Amino acid sequence: METRTWEEKLIEQEVTYTLLKDGRFYIIERVPARVNVETGEQFFSPQTVERLQHIIWEEQSPMWLTVNFQPVESESTSAEPS
Repeated sequence: METRTWEEKLIEQEVTYTLLKDGRFYIIERVPARVNVETGEQFFSPQTVERLQHIIWEEQSPMWLTVNFQPVESESTSAEPS
């Protein structure tokens, strides 16, 4: 029987973490992670996971301005130039 070995190549990288929770979309930038170069899968240390949970569960104030975008209704007719 042939034995195959699986070697993953992981690199340390800062990533953007996103989460949709209770109808709110969270975006946290510059999160340290180990990223699989082949698949893009992200792995977080236990300390990073705890920090992310604290930020989201405690609803800490964002360090960046949060903008709520509303859909813009397009007009069905456009004005023609005179």
